[in-house]
Amino acid sequence: MIKIPKNFWSAETLLEVLIAMGVVASGAAIAANLAITALGSNQYNKDQLVALNIEQAGLEYVREIRDSNFLKFSYDKADCWDMPPNVTTCKKSLNLQKGDYAFEIEIGGLNQGLISQSTALDLKKGKMDNKNYVLKKVSFSNSSNKINFLSSLPLLLNNQKITDNGNSKFYMDINIKYSGSGTDLMMVTSTVEWLESGHVSQIKSSTILSNYKKWK
Repeated sequence: MIKIPKNFWSAETLLEVLIAMGVVASGAAIAANLAITALGSNQYNKDQLVALNIEQAGLEYVREIRDSNFLKFSYDKADCWDMPPNVTTCKKSLNLQKGDYAFEIEIGGLNQGLISQSTALDLKKGKMDNKNYVLKKVSFSNSSNKINFLSSLPLLLNNQKITDNGNSKFYMDINIKYSGSGTDLMMVTSTVEWLESGHVSQIKSSTILSNYKKWK
């Protein structure tokens, strides 16, 4: 008859406990990793949604410039449709030239505009090489409210105080090209880039604006 040591079952129980602890620890590590991944994915989705809205705002801003020019220079809709914002005199030498532009807002006032840049946005070259394209977080306020927003959004406000709240993580490049007969078709490309976990993310889209009043 085989005799089983008295401590055999306790040793076996200890082994089972150690194995069970290892399984639980492995499961906890996997769960934690999944949670971290989910949180990172959730943040990326939020950033992507913000970037998409900024990118669309860039296109709509140039569309707003064109439509405002039709009203501002109603005496010459054919030749004044592509004047920059804040220009009060229509001269073809002042029109929006092809190239890349950064969006700028004058802190303390309501002046906003497109500032010509010598190179296109490319965050892979680093933040310093693209510092002119960074979008600021600003707030506007009056006696009754204060709202924060990115400065890429068009301002349709009066008598508001503008405050600089520092740089955001987003960079926007508005590229303008002309095609067609003369300069009656403008292709506008809005590109938004941001850094996510050390990698460059990008959203880009284009639209074509026409000098449609010319033919009316």
